[in-house]
This record gives sequence, C-alpha cells and structure tokens, in this order.
Amino acid sequence: PPEDGFPVYPDHFMLQMPSWELYKDWETEGKKFIGAVILDPDEDPILAREELADPETFKVEYRAQFAEVIDAFLRPEMVDRMFDPSWNKGVLGHTPKPTAGTTAMWTSYKAHADPSSVDANFGIAVAHIEPVKNEDTGALEKHVVFDFIDAFYPEDFEEHTIDWMEVIPAIVTIINNFRPYEFTFDQFDSTMPIQEINKRIRGMGIGETNVHEITATAPRNLRRAKNFKAAVNLGRVHAPHPDTFGGSGKNSIDLVRTELKFLQMKNGRVEKQTIGPVQTKDIADCMMECVDALIGDSIINMQEELENATMAFGSPGGYRIGGQGNTGSFEEMKEIYPALKGQPLFVPGRGIRRNPRH
Repeated sequence: PPEDGFPVYPDHFMLQMPSWELYKDWETEGKKFIGAVILDPDEDPILAREELADPETFKVEYRAQFAEVIDAFLRPEMVDRMFDPSWNKGVLGHTPKPTAGTTAMWTSYKAHADPSSVDANFGIAVAHIEPVKNEDTGALEKHVVFDFIDAFYPEDFEEHTIDWMEVIPAIVTIINNFRPYEFTFDQFDSTMPIQEINKRIRGMGIGETNVHEITATAPRNLRRAKNFKAAVNLGRVHAPHPDTFGGSGKNSIDLVRTELKFLQMKNGRVEKQTIGPVQTKDIADCMMECVDALIGDSIINMQEELENATMAFGSPGGYRIGGQGNTGSFEEMKEIYPALKGQPLFVPGRGIRRNPRH
C-alpha cells in the first residue's frame, strides 16, 4: 500500500464543478467557444426555471452533486424542512416537541402503529391537527403536527424478538394519554393484540378511541404516500427536530427523517431501500397514515379541483406589448420575438391578420 501523503492513483486527476463553471468568463479575450454556452442560473432565467421545477434532478445534472437516493420519492430538502425548528415556528408560532400526552384538547388526535414483524422495528406515531391561516388567501388550512414519534426495536428485547405482552401496556398508556379518535394497526398478526387493547381500554372507561386494523392494498398505500408527499411539499406537515428526542436508545425521530429521505418509487409502489444506510420504513409508514387520515381528504379535494378546472383561453393573436404576459420580463427574449422590438402590436402567426382589409 502507498505511504501516507501519497496518492493511490497518481495518474488520476478529478475535478467537481457545476456545468457552467467550464464557460466562466467565456466572453473574455482568449476564450473562443463554438456552440452553446451554459450560464449560471442567476444569469439564465430558463435554467433557473428548470432548477425550480425539479431541483433534485438539476442538482445531479448541472451542479455535479450526487443524489442521496436514486428515484427518491420525497425531496430531501422538503423532509428536512418538516423537522426544522425555525421554519416550524414561523408557520405554527411554536416549535413542535415530543410530548407524553395531549396538549390540545380542542383538536383531533390520530395514532398509528406498524408492527411489521416480531424481529423488525415496530413504529408508532401520534399527530393532531392545527389550523393555520394562509397568508396569501386568508383561509384557514389544516396542518398536521406530530406529538409522538418512536418505535420498539428488536434489539431491546430478549432473543431480539418484540414481545407483544410488553408492547400492549405501552400502547394502552399512549391511548390513555392522548385519547386519539382512532388507533390503527397495519395488518400483521394484529388481531389478538387489538382485542386485548380494546378489552383494557374499555375497562378504563375509554370508549372514544376506535382501535382497529387497516387492510392495506396497493392503491390505498400509493394514495396514502402521494397525499403525504403533497402535504409535505405544501408545508402542512410539522415534526419535532431529532435533537428534541428524549427517549432512551435509538433516536427514532432521526431514523424516520432518514427513512423518509430514502424512500423510492418502484413500479408504482413506494418502497424502502434494500441496500444503503437505512433499510426500513416502519415509522415513515406511521407518519404517512396519520397525515392521510387527518388531512388526506382535503388534499384529494384540492387535487380534484385542479384536475377538473376548466381551461381558459388567452387573447387570440396574443397580448399587446407592455400589457399582460411575461415575455418582456427578460431582455434576451427580445431577440427571439421580433414583436417586442415594437414592430407589430400582436404576435403574427396566430391566425390573426395584421391588416383586416387584406
């Protein structure tokens, strides 16, 4: 092996730079480029719009950055924003923190558990709705705020096998503390535990919580994931920062943040990775179910309104220069559209005669 301080491959030289760096100062003396010149998005409005439309692909294709995961379902920066204390405080007026019980009796709590298997993580999440005023429209919107994000881990049990008899009392305590309108389970050997939990909470006089199993289907899971993605991108999901996790052992909030970043879309399904730093999505599934149950209908209604909106046509022949439209926003567009030079008042070639008499 080579000695310290000496390169392993002395005949290799690597540079990492964005695409436009090669063309920097291209107009100066001594630099002659033939063909296209790539400019920084700050100088090229078309490239800037490409980055805005798909920042993850742009990061790889133009900014020479490696993607965190191939075919990522969620944008990493949107996931990070969801856990960001400063952003959450700006939207909600407070910073979400993990709680052991209800802090807002006026709202609805939803809880979900993903038992997976006895030798895999057993995720749990509890969330509630908070109304937030949209500063642009003035309307109140439903936002989902997570109060509890955690999991049971096989390594914390004997023989690395999760024991339902230890888990059930913990779930009953969560139900008693939050009084969610429902506590649901994914369908994995949940029948007996659900019966036992219902028996215990009835004995405690807790009749308002509906404990039941959810039948998973591929269309339902995909709808749930898409609703969650839309809610996250719209800024309507908020969670405590991993630094606020006060539990013992593995930091479940940090784990779920990573799980969300590494979700992949494969053959119409949202899947966990089979290789890499995280190969689970148990807690992520819990968060998705809570969001879908609490505000999924409003997300679907909004999407349907957009899909069913009637197309509105613009003025035949285009708009007058200096009036509507944004074609004149960029100087470089004047070289493309002669109409902007003040020649005709309307763009020709749209089926409108320049002179009605001919």
